Amino acid sequence: MRQRKWERTHARKPLQVLKLLSDKGELKAAAAAKLRQLIAELSRGWTGSRSMTRKDPKGALYAKLTKRPNPKVCPSHILNFQPGEAFMVRNIANMVPPFDKTKYSGMGAAIEYAVLHLKVENILVIGHSCCGGIKGLMSIPDDGATQSDFIEDWVKICKAAKAKVQTECSNLDFNEQCRQLEKEAVNISLGNLLSYPFVREAVLNKSLLLKGAHYDFVKGSFELWDLESKTSSKMSFS
Repeated sequence: MRQRKWERTHARKPLQVLKLLSDKGELKAAAAAKLRQLIAELSRGWTGSRSMTRKDPKGALYAKLTKRPNPKVCPSHILNFQPGEAFMVRNIANMVPPFDKTKYSGMGAAIEYAVLHLKVENILVIGHSCCGGIKGLMSIPDDGATQSDFIEDWVKICKAAKAKVQTECSNLDFNEQCRQLEKEAVNISLGNLLSYPFVREAVLNKSLLLKGAHYDFVKGSFELWDLESKTSSKMSFS
């Protein structure tokens, strides 16, 4: 019964938003039609994914998802945010670089805008399962040699997390090490956030909370932890 209620809630809210915007005249007919199409596609995808994991967890589609996650999945849809409720910044492996006015000015500008102008009360850094960026970081050879112009230099932001995983999880296979690194990289990003003076000041003034999370789309779970305690709470969507 609880599962059915959860499904109905998530299926209904996009339609409510569509009706609200249409009634206000803020959506033209073409835009409304396109939005209806997208909602229908999302609904079919969600229903199919639930059916797949419950009835055929080892099916071909399930195997494909575990190897090739879809980077277009919107965090707002996963967390059931309303339009405009969250200010999202996305990048390779969902990493936050340390404060640097020159090297990482784009990311710094986004964080500064969120904290000083939007006055956000929470910053949530979310890692996810089967992350290609994290796998790339784990695959960088020990000599640090790179094969790309940007990607490897970017993911090296969390090289300290990689070193920790390699030391503490040397008995695990590569895929499981990647899974551990997906979470440890979030912790590095949370620490890097404190290198931004305006973030650190807001945290000290208790006007801003920093949280880490990990979304496992294969198992259908979402883990959430605080910056200080790193105590994890786990929710299941299966």
